Amino acid sequence: MPGSHGPVGYWTGVDVEGPPSGPPEYCGRAAAGLGSQRTRRCRRPGQGKAIQRTNARVYLNADDPTVASLSRFVAPGRLVYFGLESPADGVAALKTAVDSAHCPRCDATLRFSRTFYSHLGHYQCPRGDFARPGTTVAVSSIERADAAGSAFTVQTTGHCYRAEMSLGGVYNIYNALAALAVARGVGVPIRTAVRSLEAAKPAFGRVEEVDWDGRLLQLILVKNPAGFTQVLDTFLRSRTEMNILIAVNDLEADGRDVSWLWDVPFECLAGRRHNIIAAGTRAGDVAVRLHYAEVESTIIESVPESLEELHRRTGPGEQGYLLTTYTAMLSARRRLGQAVEMSTIGSVSR
Repeated sequence: MPGSHGPVGYWTGVDVEGPPSGPPEYCGRAAAGLGSQRTRRCRRPGQGKAIQRTNARVYLNADDPTVASLSRFVAPGRLVYFGLESPADGVAALKTAVDSAHCPRCDATLRFSRTFYSHLGHYQCPRGDFARPGTTVAVSSIERADAAGSAFTVQTTGHCYRAEMSLGGVYNIYNALAALAVARGVGVPIRTAVRSLEAAKPAFGRVEEVDWDGRLLQLILVKNPAGFTQVLDTFLRSRTEMNILIAVNDLEADGRDVSWLWDVPFECLAGRRHNIIAAGTRAGDVAVRLHYAEVESTIIESVPESLEELHRRTGPGEQGYLLTTYTAMLSARRRLGQAVEMSTIGSVSR
């Protein structure tokens, strides 16, 4: 990329839940507020100080109130906002616990005129202290954002560009929009950046597809209510009979507290004929939460053994879903690596 533009930093969400979890290479970014979708009403002065100490151009998600409030630490001329102007046509998002419904300045309850998911949307403080800012790069319309992929229109400087990618879900559209905003800011022609989205491939645990003996397994990392809800909304809510493995560990890299499972709207799976396996060190917690959502499951605590059962239940030509926390994903990938060719990510004790 052109070197004359200097460093950049982008914020799609802020993780102020507690100490960042995950592998070491991710923790620094989580602490800086990059990429996480879970936000609690809280102040973290360190983030503002970090922004003030850099001369980087800053890209903020206008639809996240806490992220947008970081603008007060950015010098004039170094700030770019991106966001969604319109929801997906005909798509009603599942509701989940809203993480950031208060004004970051006066603490009043924000009023939302549009909600795309969780706490992301168009908002205004009833006291006039804060409101969603205007955007430089925006998604003006969404044609689809489902399991088959995404198609949407990006608008910037009065021009519109149609974009497509194989990654589904509104949350992936936000990631793509952040990338497009940064690419535009460092001098990449927007048409070139949009075309590059078509070649985007899933990263670790981000809807990776694995063919195991003719069974197509999709690996999806889940770690908080907002992200889990998007996965349910995008991949499972409209299905009537799927083979699903939900594996939740509580090791250090996952986070010890799994009470967030109660904020996930598993009720959307009730009344279907899904075959669900609860696995991991907190398989019992998963099963109990599903039971109260009137969704029954089979408990197999061992992740490798539960994966074998998923393989048994999924016939050739059928599809299965692995929804796992970080260390459970490592364990699943290690077992899959014995059956199919996969990249080596790491190892885990369980």
